[in-house]
Amino acid sequence: MSGLQGAEFDVLFADPPFDSTLQEGLLVTLSEHLRDAADGCIIIMEHPSRRPLHERYNGPAIDLESYKERRYGDVSMTFFRATKHRIEADSTSHDPTK
Repeated sequence: MSGLQGAEFDVLFADPPFDSTLQEGLLVTLSEHLRDAADGCIIIMEHPSRRPLHERYNGPAIDLESYKERRYGDVSMTFFRATKHRIEADSTSHDPTK
């Protein structure tokens, strides 16, 4: 993930080796390492249809939440939106000093 530090992107397409189990680990790692600047970014994860992904991955600053899945036979693509961590976003939006 260190290669993403300082990088800006709106869409990230991930296509790990099809029969691997890297999809879950990659989404967990992204949720743990993405920061506020990634708010609104779209992540598209390709994976086997027989192995659905979690709907949500919570990180310290960014949450990844699925909003769409497309199936093409044995292949699925799940779309995630990165949003600022809800607790952090809620606490700053209600703080009149910010």
